[in-house]
Amino acid sequence: MVFIDNTMISFDADSREIVIAKKISSSEFRVHGVDLTDTYVILVGSHIDPSETHISRYIAMLIDPVTLRFITPNLLSPTYQFISQTFTYHPKYGVSIAINSACNMAIIGLSAENKVVLLSINITATGIENSTMHTLRNESFSQYHTGFGRSVAWIDNTTVAIVISNVANPVWSQSEVWVFDVEKPFQRPLFIFPNNQQKLFMRPPPRFLQILSWSRNLLILQGNRQAIIVPSRPTGYFSVLKTNEKLQLLVFEMAPCVAGTYKNSSDFGPCTVCPSQTKNKGNQPCSQCIPCAPTSFCPLGAVGEVSLDDYSSYIQTYSYPSKPTMNNYDDLLVHNIFAVGYSGRCILMSPLFWTAITISFCIVAWLFMTLLKISRSPRAQNHRNNAKKLLKKADIINQGERWVGGLFTLVILLIFGFTFRFASGFLNLYSIETSDVSQISCDDTIRNTLFGSVLQLPLPYPGCGCGCGCALKKIKEVYRTLRKGSVDFQNAPNVSKVSKKG
Repeated sequence: MVFIDNTMISFDADSREIVIAKKISSSEFRVHGVDLTDTYVILVGSHIDPSETHISRYIAMLIDPVTLRFITPNLLSPTYQFISQTFTYHPKYGVSIAINSACNMAIIGLSAENKVVLLSINITATGIENSTMHTLRNESFSQYHTGFGRSVAWIDNTTVAIVISNVANPVWSQSEVWVFDVEKPFQRPLFIFPNNQQKLFMRPPPRFLQILSWSRNLLILQGNRQAIIVPSRPTGYFSVLKTNEKLQLLVFEMAPCVAGTYKNSSDFGPCTVCPSQTKNKGNQPCSQCIPCAPTSFCPLGAVGEVSLDDYSSYIQTYSYPSKPTMNNYDDLLVHNIFAVGYSGRCILMSPLFWTAITISFCIVAWLFMTLLKISRSPRAQNHRNNAKKLLKKADIINQGERWVGGLFTLVILLIFGFTFRFASGFLNLYSIETSDVSQISCDDTIRNTLFGSVLQLPLPYPGCGCGCGCALKKIKEVYRTLRKGSVDFQNAPNVSKVSKKG
């Protein structure tokens, strides 16, 4: 069967004659993709909406390959597309279809909508005329404008390959082939091609246009007029490209799984990393990783094992606390002055408690001075005058002008005393290895130590838009400055270390 633009032609290869030809109405339906079996044909294209002639939707048509008669349509997506885009060729609006005749299923890729559709075809015993097809499920890709579904192919009865046309950060190619299990949601692929085991050495990175699969082999047609064949390999082996020559046809060669990996299936994919407590030394085919000894250390992807009996356990003698939520000295000082607490120890250590007692004493002294003032006894007046002289000399608020300022000077001296005691005790809390439990505050978890990285460098560095390259450049500048010995650690904005505070 041959499709030319909007015409279907049934061609007999033995007699080399056209058996039947039928024209598809170009004003209503435009074909984008087709696949067929010995029993039926499925066309995928855009159908113009009867009420809105400038928009169209994607549909699939089931066709009898003998009579070329349309059996039943199936709406693939409710989303409308402008016919100015869907009725002309554009890579962004590519549509692909692949039929699995063994399961009577079809997968259709709609790259314009980043969606693939799984169809089920019900072939009746009476013939293709009474057959139907319905949608099993739709799978959409979370990122837009990636061309998810640019091309699709069946690897086997349970596995499909889907091309993502535009990769966000291309390393080996601008496109990728994602392999999924059709029995599970398309959220996490089984593997992706190319990968760190199956690399492509082409510059510029190629873009995949179409994929074909047979007997679990993969054929990729690229935009640079090259083709790639990734053959299926038996268990313990995988396909790898060992040449970087610019050839029109690149064929991957067979190689045993690399150390730390294994492969227990026959396909074109890479080997899988060995699970924890298993290993593979490499240099030989591996279909199952070898278990490690129970007393050995075998991380993920191990190539060997290390006996834990050969190393003595180390227990840290001092448990370093986590970084406190309040690490500014001024904040700690203010919090310590105004905090009272509930226990008797916290109340006796609170500066606010002793300040309240001192203020109460000042009020009593003021009342006593008032009583002496209204007293007519010369002796009382003499004692009052001596007290006023003493309090005026102690007045630091009004510079010796008022005796009341001397009373409040006692409160200020008390606060200064507690502040000095807190500063001295806080200084003695450094370092954390030699200091004891805090005795300067109700909170005995106060530490005069901060824990942080040696160098904190933002990425990208301010004033530079090239990301990690600029960060590396800045690190080199810091290194050269350190060698010159001209770093001001007191004013360095991005350097943090274990240091004293206060």
